[in-house]
Amino acid sequence: QERLEEQVVQLQAMCRSEAEASAALAAAAAAAAAQQQKDAIQQLASRLCADEEAQQQRERMFSEELRAAAEKMELAVSEERTKAKLAVQEAIVEQQQQQQQQQLQQQQ
Repeated sequence: QERLEEQVVQLQAMCRSEAEASAALAAAAAAAAAQQQKDAIQQLASRLCADEEAQQQRERMFSEELRAAAEKMELAVSEERTKAKLAVQEAIVEQQQQQQQQQLQQQQ
C-alpha cells in the first residue's frame, strides 16, 4: 500500500513536471513567435525607411536638375538679351555712319 502511494505521488509529480514542461515549452514557443514578429516588423520598418530615403534622394536630384535647367535657361536668355543689345547698338552705329556719309556727300 505504501509503495503504491509512493508510486502515485511519483506519478503525480511527473504529471506536474510534464505539465510545467509543457507550459514552459508553450511559453518559449510564444516568445519565439513574438520575436519573429518583432524581427519582421523591424525589417519592414527598415525597408520603409530605406524606400523613403531613396524617394527623398530622387526628389533632391530632380530638384537639382530643375534648378540647373532653370539656371541654363536664365543664362541663355541673358545671352540673347546681350546679343540683341549689341545688334541694336551696331545698327545705331551703322545708321549714324550712313548719316555722316550722306552729310559728307551732301557737303561735297
